[in-house]
Amino acid sequence: MAPEVDGRITVLHVSDNGCVKRGELLVEIDSEQYTHSLEKALANQRTLEEQIVQEQRMIKASNDQVEESRASLENSKLSKKVSAAKVEGSTADVDKARAALVKATSSYELADITFKRNEPLHEKKYLSDQEFDQLKSSRDEALASMEQAKAQVKMAEADLSGSTTSHAESEVNVAKSEAALRKDIYSVPILDTLLAVGRPARPTSTRLSSILTEPVFSHLLMAA
Repeated sequence: MAPEVDGRITVLHVSDNGCVKRGELLVEIDSEQYTHSLEKALANQRTLEEQIVQEQRMIKASNDQVEESRASLENSKLSKKVSAAKVEGSTADVDKARAALVKATSSYELADITFKRNEPLHEKKYLSDQEFDQLKSSRDEALASMEQAKAQVKMAEADLSGSTTSHAESEVNVAKSEAALRKDIYSVPILDTLLAVGRPARPTSTRLSSILTEPVFSHLLMAA
């Protein structure tokens, strides 16, 4: 007959060659070393649980940062899409303004040629003052239209330049947002404590359960 655990006997409840019954208490074994093991295991468990909580907080903070970066990236992509549409619209406006300038320039050149061709006729009285004034008025109106068309082209080109610059900036912002998101994703800490113990939660529970169920904690050795 032998005890299931090692230890110093502190109390002997039977005498040599005495009779015993099944389940009768025979001896009590010193539980100091096992109590110390339990306290150490509980302390380790508390430490690990604190580490887990701390690392979970770090992970949550990192995940929140990832989501923030992801939202920032989506906003940057949306801004890029909007700026691209503005560039497209501004380009169309420039093309339209330039076409209008070409037309206005042609109209002015024709009106100017017509005016200059009829100027000698007016001097020789072959053309009435009213008809000549009408030609001059048409030329002046064509000139004003051409100058206005030139101004429209400058405005459209300025808008296109601004839209192009904004679009280039939005592309840079998208690239920065993508880099920031990658950095934040790679920065999410791994729960080292959980990986170290190889289980998802309460890493010392199995060990602790094993310790708590040691027969020594009854302080008794029962007869088999």
